[in-house]
Amino acid sequence: MFVLPDLLQLDLKVVFCGTAAGTQSAQAGAYYAGHGNRFWDTLFEIGLTPYKLEPHEFRSLLAYDVGLTDLVKINCGSDDALRAIDFDIEGLRAKIECFAPQVLAFNGKRAAREFLGRPVEYGQQPECLGMTTLFVLPSTSGAARRWWDVSHWEQLARRVSKSTDEGGQAIYRLHPILCRRGLLHWDDLRFGPSLGGAPGGSGLQVGRPTAAGGGGFHPGRPRLGRGP
Repeated sequence: MFVLPDLLQLDLKVVFCGTAAGTQSAQAGAYYAGHGNRFWDTLFEIGLTPYKLEPHEFRSLLAYDVGLTDLVKINCGSDDALRAIDFDIEGLRAKIECFAPQVLAFNGKRAAREFLGRPVEYGQQPECLGMTTLFVLPSTSGAARRWWDVSHWEQLARRVSKSTDEGGQAIYRLHPILCRRGLLHWDDLRFGPSLGGAPGGSGLQVGRPTAAGGGGFHPGRPRLGRGP
């Protein structure tokens, strides 16, 4: 059973991923409920919500195209209390492949390091997961106050506010449904003119077309690759 439910759907601008729910958040049944956590203040400050939400209002974020999850779903507490087995890397990968948000933003370096398997710096990462851009942000936890820098959060807000090529956004948002129904091949989507790609370019393959004449699509495990 998850400590906190995922807040996910199609058409999200950004999904924030923490390491694990803190003790106070687990007790409250709400994301980022810990004393001194800057998360809700910051979302309002950078313009992702029209006013400051309270932790118990976290489900309202879907109305602003923002989602929430954690890399650790079945345990809670500080980083020191987490075990290697707690980190559900493949589970997060599958969720992002399925819902395909514009951006997956890690709230703190720990979750990003565990997911990517390497040291990380703040800001946009060179990898993408499918069509999803990856960001690493300074943790909003009160325990990480000395490393706080809102400029990286502001950079994220600018990124998710950018408009895409006309028509490309609609195709991008529909691609999980279209591909699974056999109506659109991944290569057609990834390299379509509205998305500005070109055959043979770098990117991430998360599936393969069916045999000739089948017209379908077989989903495969996503592999991290260079972004555009």
